[in-house]
Amino acid sequence: MIEQETTRQNGGGDGLPARVGSSLPRPGSGSLGQAPPSVGVLQAARRYPLLVILPMLFLTVAGVLIGMQKRPTYTAQSRLSVGRINLNAPGALAGYASATQALATQYARSADATPVIAPVAEELGIPVDRVDRRVSASPIPDSPVFTVKATGPTEESAVRLANEVSDSVVLYARQLNDRDPDASALLGEYKKTSSILADREARADALRDQLEDDPSAEVRRSLARARASRSFWRLREEALEERYLAASAGESSSQLIQVLNRADDAKSDEAQWSQILGFAGLIGGLLLGLGAATFVANRRLRKSLAARP
Repeated sequence: MIEQETTRQNGGGDGLPARVGSSLPRPGSGSLGQAPPSVGVLQAARRYPLLVILPMLFLTVAGVLIGMQKRPTYTAQSRLSVGRINLNAPGALAGYASATQALATQYARSADATPVIAPVAEELGIPVDRVDRRVSASPIPDSPVFTVKATGPTEESAVRLANEVSDSVVLYARQLNDRDPDASALLGEYKKTSSILADREARADALRDQLEDDPSAEVRRSLARARASRSFWRLREEALEERYLAASAGESSSQLIQVLNRADDAKSDEAQWSQILGFAGLIGGLLLGLGAATFVANRRLRKSLAARP
């Protein structure tokens, strides 16, 4: 009984031994922890080059055409410089370079400020927020120069917006640095004082000549009063002169910003978008083609392995 049971376990029902290897997996089945054979990406690309090249060509051409259909945006640029500082101020020459660079940075940040862009928006008849989105400014490192850039749907609109904003920045800086708007009034008062001083000097000279002929006490007292009056008006003239010079220096320093180069043309981003989308199509087509070639190569390999006995 035990021998028959052993025979059934080790062989067929007829007592014959089992066929060796009848239960082993077929080659390529992936059993016993072995990965099935596969085709690599480069090998698949060499086998099926058209599957790689055709998607690349198609998507590249499609990207270029889409970029050409996109509505272009034009960008215009103007350059402004911070170059006028009151050099009569103590220590002005020592910190001139660093001061102008710092001012260029500050005024570049003010290019999209409301006091700057609001008059531009009113002049051009467009909303303030749209002007804000279309305008930018940045300083040029290690220089007193900064640039104002403006975008627009046409070259003319971009150029006009850049120039209008540049002029508005110059006006804004002038208003901020206008220290004494009464320079003309000071000049008129100075001229009037100078005329009075000339009259007082003439009277003092006449009394001095009179004193030589009539050295009386009355003439001496008149000469003393004339000299005192002359001294008063001379001091007043000197004070007015200093105030007027200070006001004139303030007006000259208010011309702190000047436009170096006005915008006269604008660049379009049409070619740039065609290049970007064309390159994106090239990369996408390459990845798609490599994936398709690898898929086809491995699928055919699996079919060939499955067809083996």
